[in-house]
Amino acid sequence: MTVAQLTYPVPVTASATELLQAADDYAFYTDWNHQWQYLQQVISSYRGTKEAGRALALLADHYAATGDQAQAGALNQELASYTDAEVQAFAILVRNVNAAERAQQYDVQGQALVDYSQRWRGTATAGWAALRLGDLYRFSSDNYPAAIATFQGILADYRTGPVAEEALVSLAESLNWSDAHVQETIAAYQQALNTVSTPGLQVRALIGLADMLTTDGQRALAIEILSQVIAGYPTHPSAGHAYALRSIAAQEQGDWETAVADMRAYLTYPSSSEYHRARAHLVSAMDAYRKGDVAGAEAEYSLLLDLIKQTPRAEPLHAQALVGLAACAKAKGDLRGAMQGYLEAADVESTQDGKAVDLFLAADLAQQLNDTITRNQIIARMAAEFPGSHLTAKLVGHELLSIPEI
Repeated sequence: MTVAQLTYPVPVTASATELLQAADDYAFYTDWNHQWQYLQQVISSYRGTKEAGRALALLADHYAATGDQAQAGALNQELASYTDAEVQAFAILVRNVNAAERAQQYDVQGQALVDYSQRWRGTATAGWAALRLGDLYRFSSDNYPAAIATFQGILADYRTGPVAEEALVSLAESLNWSDAHVQETIAAYQQALNTVSTPGLQVRALIGLADMLTTDGQRALAIEILSQVIAGYPTHPSAGHAYALRSIAAQEQGDWETAVADMRAYLTYPSSSEYHRARAHLVSAMDAYRKGDVAGAEAEYSLLLDLIKQTPRAEPLHAQALVGLAACAKAKGDLRGAMQGYLEAADVESTQDGKAVDLFLAADLAQQLNDTITRNQIIARMAAEFPGSHLTAKLVGHELLSIPEI
């Protein structure tokens, strides 16, 4: 599957189902304006159908939530003329689950989705509820095992059709984000690409596959796929995600020019995620430091720390920001500030290897400062937490390694 084979964005002559799928696609990227445009197109082009009823329910809830009661009332009045029981059930479901989400009552939201996925089993309403339940698990609580089980259950109930296609891609994404086995995840994305016919879902699967190929060390192939997405859909939010992932692959290949340019391009997309916005500052900081621009690097690392304080999604970059600031402090001759920075980084590291390196670097600086007390404290901590580490052995033997590149 290549991007050249896809037909996207969805043409105005598309069916009601295709237009709803396009609306869902833009909603995935939090591009609400385009989602609403597609919903309005369903309503105007396919009045009286179940698909138009679903679009009315979704759009009416949007206007009610944003305070436009007049528009919401007009849409709800039109919706009331739809006598189909499933359409009315869907409208109630949308109002209930979205109200619970806005109130952060995720248990209430989850229970409503479970109820409707069972009560209307086999229908589009049940499929929508089950898919949103899986999204609730993976987006609101990072409960990836529950998300994976939910999407697998959907595939058992809906073997073909739009619901099954979205479940296939969502399952692959959940495996990806849960750090499942790389080859298992690559296989899941490939299965989705071999099965899915919806353009937006195909692009999501391509981007996810490229992400996993980068993890698997196949960076050249990943960059090729991501470049096709960027070239094929430069104004679609999927291109933004492709820029972010191509930046990561380029950085790992040592192509800093592309890595920095791609992250800057990514920031121009309104759907940019909190994590990748933070990562953009990290890439810029690392590039500035690499070029000897310590002041520029320090400014970018400080901006990154500010973002981390505002969003939990950026927390995985916390240690890297502190390590970067410590390196900048050392470059400016502030050895004590650098030592404290490495010690702070060690306390927030997500991996044992990272913590060991941070402590080792702090011990190196303590030695340069002739701070025997702090150095001995670090050695004792290393001996307790990493008794078999070669870094601990070198500290005890008074041998210091070269400073790792940040």
